[in-house]
Amino acid sequence: MARAVVRPWSAVASIECAEIDHRFVAAIHGPVLIGPDGTPAAVIPALGSYSRRRAERRTDQLRAIRAAAVDG
Repeated sequence: MARAVVRPWSAVASIECAEIDHRFVAAIHGPVLIGPDGTPAAVIPALGSYSRRRAERRTDQLRAIRAAAVDG
């Protein structure tokens, strides 16, 4: 997906941390937006990391942003 694609939070059912790419011998993990039908709707490579723990933290932050936007 291009960076210019805007996806409203209402079109996102959940946000998961998953392996989004594989470079050399290491996996890159990052947030994946899951659509209402349960399929991956968008991958966010700019928030990806070789560190699964760092990618999980970034995914948690994105979940908090989504929750604030949907609830507030």
